[in-house]
Amino acid sequence: MGPSHHLTGGKWAFLLLVLLLSSPAGWTQNWPAFRGADAAGVAPGPGPSTWNVERASNLRWKTAIPGLGHSSPVVWGDRVFVTTAVSSAPQAEVPIALDGLMESSTDLAKQSWRVYCLNKQTGRILWEKVLYEGVPRSRRHTRNSFATPTPATDGKHLVVLFGDAGLFGLDLDGKVLWRKDLGSLAAGFYADSQYEWGFGSSPVLYGGLVIVQADVDRNALLAAFDLVTGKRVWKTPRADLQSWSTPTVTHGLAPDELVTIAPRAVRGYDPRTGQELWHLDWDMDITESTPVWSGGVIYLSSGKGNRQPILALRPGARGNITPQPHKPRDPHILWFNERGGPITTTLLVHGEYLYALADQGILSCLSRATGEEVYKQRLPAEFLSSPVTAGGKLYFTAVDGDVYVVRSGPRFEQLAKNTLGEVSYSTPAISQGLLIFRTRHFLYGIAEAATARPAP
Repeated sequence: MGPSHHLTGGKWAFLLLVLLLSSPAGWTQNWPAFRGADAAGVAPGPGPSTWNVERASNLRWKTAIPGLGHSSPVVWGDRVFVTTAVSSAPQAEVPIALDGLMESSTDLAKQSWRVYCLNKQTGRILWEKVLYEGVPRSRRHTRNSFATPTPATDGKHLVVLFGDAGLFGLDLDGKVLWRKDLGSLAAGFYADSQYEWGFGSSPVLYGGLVIVQADVDRNALLAAFDLVTGKRVWKTPRADLQSWSTPTVTHGLAPDELVTIAPRAVRGYDPRTGQELWHLDWDMDITESTPVWSGGVIYLSSGKGNRQPILALRPGARGNITPQPHKPRDPHILWFNERGGPITTTLLVHGEYLYALADQGILSCLSRATGEEVYKQRLPAEFLSSPVTAGGKLYFTAVDGDVYVVRSGPRFEQLAKNTLGEVSYSTPAISQGLLIFRTRHFLYGIAEAATARPAP
């Protein structure tokens, strides 16, 4: 692409300053939604390199969480929030190997859907709330859970989405303010309805709205609800295949855009009205990753289908921007790679580089400006958790519970491999140097020894 498709250094610096000044206050210590602010997975401040949970080295706390949930923890101030679903039947273990099985879980016993609030400094449970009890309306994949969507908070409200069990608005003391029954949100293999895989998309907060992307088997929709009352503000039907992706909202460059990923197309909407602004067709199969908003650019990826695309888009497009043979590429497409995109994990952008981690452990480092490959490295594990970064360190949490710590930069340098001791599907949260990991049975708070406290 020509020079006109890239911002100059001075314009980039100004743009980054605008974005920093427009970011909501408090994000330096808060991790308010899936992958923190803008789904970027980036936290300021330090991050630990090594720890040992068995010896309590760099372990601040360890807290048992009952039930099964793959949702990520979120943080506001000194509070950590996490969700789970407790089955009335003996809970089957989630598998470690990503063997491609399509089967649904047989667990259709009565569930207790709950949210927990913990003290960030000690891991002590401050309160727990049962939000709903009942039999699931649809099944989940053997590797999914009934509590996979990550909650979201603005510091006054906590929004929890449990798929079929409903959408809930709470205050930060656990008082339920409202509940919306969204109906059946069954989602599975588009070519064979006998396979039901459950719900996975997390709610997004924007301008007093709760936005939900529900690309399900029937009556798929994109909808916004009033954060205070739960009343539906707008609803946009979706004509796509099933998706487990969480949307992202751009900000700081008016007008803001709501960006969604689904198998047939990437789409941009007006987040205030739900009106579609643009789309890019890409003919994928299963989509799970989340768009990332970083430095005035939208980064997107997917990895199952005829291609594994990774692309960078400038906001502001209108209409159909799908690349066409023998035609100039739309100027809002900064670059488009056909290979290297992950199926499940979300991209990580840090400094001048973009990191893409395939489920099977292939880590690609690309130039964020051009998409050119900088290096490629195999991590000998399988991954469903998305990468995060703090203190110049990249954290990659494998399904088996091993966490690979890699230095951020143009050369691969593994700093450590630490184990959490059991299966982990959840993406960690970071707050003021504290890494919060979720495994099959526990939450862990991990920080450098200088600030860590003995485990309770």
